[in-house]
Amino acid sequence: MHVIDKVFPASVFEKIQELVLSPEVAWTWQPENDIVETSLLTGWKSNIAQIRSDNTYLEYNKDLFNVVSTALACSLEKVGQTLDRILIMRLLLNTASPGPYNTGVHVDTDTKHMTAILYINDSDGSTIIYKNKYLPMLNESSASYRLRNSSKFEIKTEIEPKANRIVVFDGLHYHAGTLPVTTPKRILLNVNYTVK
Repeated sequence: MHVIDKVFPASVFEKIQELVLSPEVAWTWQPENDIVETSLLTGWKSNIAQIRSDNTYLEYNKDLFNVVSTALACSLEKVGQTLDRILIMRLLLNTASPGPYNTGVHVDTDTKHMTAILYINDSDGSTIIYKNKYLPMLNESSASYRLRNSSKFEIKTEIEPKANRIVVFDGLHYHAGTLPVTTPKRILLNVNYTVK
């Protein structure tokens, strides 16, 4: 796992922020299943790019995808990784809540991959990464494994959101976000990718 602050030059990060905060980004509300208080308005998502199961590639926001994929490839070199392909790129926005609720322990996809989380703004609402990993050869989904073993999950680390900070980790580690309490919103870009 790697955490890098000021990962992008200021001009590149400002362009990313401008594109993310643009009114052209199509946000859709995503209810969070594991939150105790289900009436909270907590999750907004915007898909940027995705490889579907039939191997077709969709780009929903070409400008953002082009800037982020190029910048990401360069930043991964800092941690000794060479980007192979992006599986999923999406934006997540959580609004403030009355408590630091966990948004649900999960892995983003059940296949071998890496995850990079780029924080778009300073906020509270840390990302929790657990020591527990999903093993695809178990012949069960990551969700069912999580349900069977939830009492055994142990926190590895917590990362506080900070603008232009990126955390890179093995995507098969279970992880979760927590909702912001003292800031109005928590915005991040989540990328699942493979390396060469």
